[in-house]
Amino acid sequence: MADDVHGAPDPEAPHSDPSATSGEPAGSPSKWRLWNRFGLFTVVVVALVLLLAAGIGVEVSGSLSPTGGDSSSTTSTTAAGGSGSTTTTEGGSSGGSTTTTTTLPQNNAPGVPGTAGAYPGHGAYDAVACPLSTRCVAVGVDDTGAGVAATSGDGGNTWVDASLPAATSVPELDTVACADADHCVAGGRGTLLISSDGGNTWAPALLPVADTTVLDVTCASATFCVAVGISPSTAGPYSGQIVYSTDAGQDWTEGSYLHSTLGLGSVACGSPTFCVAVGAAILTSDDGGVTWQPGTVAGGTGALRAVACPTTTECIAVGPNPAGQADSSVPAFGIVTSDGGQTFQPATFPAGAATLDVLSCSGPTQCYAGGPSPTQGTAPLFVTSDGGSTWAATPAPSGVTTIAGLACPSAGQCVLVGKQGTQPVVSVTSAGAPSWATNALPNS
Repeated sequence: MADDVHGAPDPEAPHSDPSATSGEPAGSPSKWRLWNRFGLFTVVVVALVLLLAAGIGVEVSGSLSPTGGDSSSTTSTTAAGGSGSTTTTEGGSSGGSTTTTTTLPQNNAPGVPGTAGAYPGHGAYDAVACPLSTRCVAVGVDDTGAGVAATSGDGGNTWVDASLPAATSVPELDTVACADADHCVAGGRGTLLISSDGGNTWAPALLPVADTTVLDVTCASATFCVAVGISPSTAGPYSGQIVYSTDAGQDWTEGSYLHSTLGLGSVACGSPTFCVAVGAAILTSDDGGVTWQPGTVAGGTGALRAVACPTTTECIAVGPNPAGQADSSVPAFGIVTSDGGQTFQPATFPAGAATLDVLSCSGPTQCYAGGPSPTQGTAPLFVTSDGGSTWAATPAPSGVTTIAGLACPSAGQCVLVGKQGTQPVVSVTSAGAPSWATNALPNS
């Protein structure tokens, strides 16, 4: 099964709702602007120093106590875009238990620009997942600012609209992943949705953290999924959030990690126990998302937008380099691990790769990375055949200016969603095919 790793929206950017007037051009590159140029230290410290220098205003909380550190259990029922309630059961000294209910509002969940660059009057699809070579699901936003989803039963060539919850206002959907051909999870601003019929119909899921925007989700087995994102912070604009599910998205639990963790935009799992989350920090888990530890990179790196784990011990992450807006020779940021997240090393990208923020692997050694064109030309697309050690440019679909989501379910077969100018499109290629076939997407 291919990792669906799209470029998560910028967790440090201000709210951008397609239903409001913004004037932002379609296919505009991501606004993540965190990077470092220094030596060995954690990405959290690097992000803090440079964010302060850039005047973005993100601060790290001084608290080092982990979340979820007690023995209480919490679940929540949350309507998409609305508020839900949590039921917390705590054991008493005499062996009994007490139950309390607390409202979990989602109305203040941060809004961030979608990766495909939707703006008023122009919708876009931000992410795609393909659990099978013939089955794909895409999510995004329509031209009114409402969330949309579509499914394909022929490997991405033709698409039909999916049915989202009618009783709630579903916002733009930023991410989608499928545990198998039937069970899928999608997320966005204050929203988690689940499907048990391959993405044809969706229902509100469980979100155990208030005011959280889900930026990425991944499923490593038929039952195990992890989602990451952001929420407001008293010590700065946003805090990173991690939740996990062991029942294909029916119920979610908050992971245990440092309160000082900054925004997280992508997550991938090499197995149901080993996972990596990236953004303004690097975190790893070796117990199925229950607890998370910070990672470091020899030589440092910038903020990372997408991560994929092609094997049980190997993962690759990539992020755009803001300097590439002015200098096309600047490469993207990237890291790799081959020992289950114990150590990370920088990955080397060639010139022209500065805007890469999308990543998908079709096997243990072959992965693709893409992103938006900084000049509104053809979007960049790169491939590795050695597990991320080296990368080379490969032809992208002609006329496609933004690659917002990418899924490669098998060797040589990839499906991408993005923009062709202002038009949302999907492009498909397969093993032995000489070029990409580009088609329109519905309801956008």
